[in-house]
Amino acid sequence: MRKKRIWVRILILLICLAVCALLFLKFGYNRMEKSFYPTDYEDEVTVMSDETGLSKALIFAVIRTESGFNAEAESPAGAIGLMQLLPDSFDWIQRVEEGEEIYSHDALLDPAVNIRYGSLTLKYLLDRFDGNEKAAIAAYNAGPGNVDIWLEDERYSRDGKNLDEIPFDETRSYVSKVLAAKDKYENLYQF
Repeated sequence: MRKKRIWVRILILLICLAVCALLFLKFGYNRMEKSFYPTDYEDEVTVMSDETGLSKALIFAVIRTESGFNAEAESPAGAIGLMQLLPDSFDWIQRVEEGEEIYSHDALLDPAVNIRYGSLTLKYLLDRFDGNEKAAIAAYNAGPGNVDIWLEDERYSRDGKNLDEIPFDETRSYVSKVLAAKDKYENLYQF
């Protein structure tokens, strides 16, 4: 009888330890996943999400894919900062939004400025492509002119509004990465 009680206590203890281990793994894994999908610059992203109506998950996904949250990133093509804006694109979106160029290209290294104008560019593209997120993301990477051409080509778009295929490997990969990261941000943070 006494041996039976000891085994019951051991079994209860093992069950409690197993439950604790499972809880630790679940919450520890979630924390680890969040370290791969950070929310640095959340204040700036929230401001631009509120201003543009873009989801925070999309803005974070573009930042993560473009620069890995490195505010000083510069691509071989000359794109600068968190959202990797080209200086010419930066000048253009400033003229569209402000009526003039109010910042020098050095301002692209300022996270708030870069997130502002990167988000405004993304919003412009989303509006230009009638809310089609895939087309807007592709245009952010390859330019709206290329996306226009693809949408007119039956090999890439059956209906002229949605991209069924993206002919540039780099852009196809980029769109896939951004959309996957956006889904991950939505799931991890409930944006």
